Amino acid sequence: FFITMALRRTVVSRVPQHQVDAFAAGRYQGNPAAVVLLPPRPTWPVDSVLQAIAVENNLSETAYVLSPDQGGAQPWRLRWFTPGGEVDLCGHATLATAHVVFTKCPSMAAANDITFETKSGLLFVARSATQVVESHEEELPRSYCMTFPAVASEEDVPAEVVQEAKDVFGALGSDQVVRAFRGCCSEPDLMLEFKDWRAVAEAKPDIARCEKLLVGGNFRGLIITAWVGGSSSSSSKTYLSCYKME
Repeated sequence: FFITMALRRTVVSRVPQHQVDAFAAGRYQGNPAAVVLLPPRPTWPVDSVLQAIAVENNLSETAYVLSPDQGGAQPWRLRWFTPGGEVDLCGHATLATAHVVFTKCPSMAAANDITFETKSGLLFVARSATQVVESHEEELPRSYCMTFPAVASEEDVPAEVVQEAKDVFGALGSDQVVRAFRGCCSEPDLMLEFKDWRAVAEAKPDIARCEKLLVGGNFRGLIITAWVGGSSSSSSKTYLSCYKME
């Protein structure tokens, strides 16, 4: 659908907005994000307008993507707003934005990679070639690969904080948590490593406990992760279970 917003002091324009369910196996699943496609312009609309739209959407994230000038090279500019304010980085909304750009922007129809310029630096998203099921000649959705900046972490998490984090997941937390890490930044994420990657998908966090943990420990979010093959030589499965919104 379209939203109407003031792009300049005297110009009101209708711009497309899409709601995308990221990390979804089907319709009405996954993690929703709104994506607003803005036309080429030298500056962003005023922050108060971007924030007001995010509040009205009332989703965990509203992404605004500013396309380059016609014929211009990448990167595309990208910002994210929650109902509580702007954030420096968001994974699922970046994935949603890449999908919208690839599928809704004619200039990107044949592209297989995109670069976003953000407050966290350059982010890269690549998509695979179209897959086809030979027996039915059915086209399957493309897969996406995102490259994000690495954040240093440390394991000096107080024992009482680790226990409180385990309690967020009840008996599963007590049984599964192997190690705990915290990011080395002003408002870090707390990450728990589980023994079994299958337990990551089964985890059901107590949101009230999680919010108390995040506020009390000045954490931005709580992440659970596990090695799919059981060791660091294999790939990982990561799930962001709780995110603080103020």
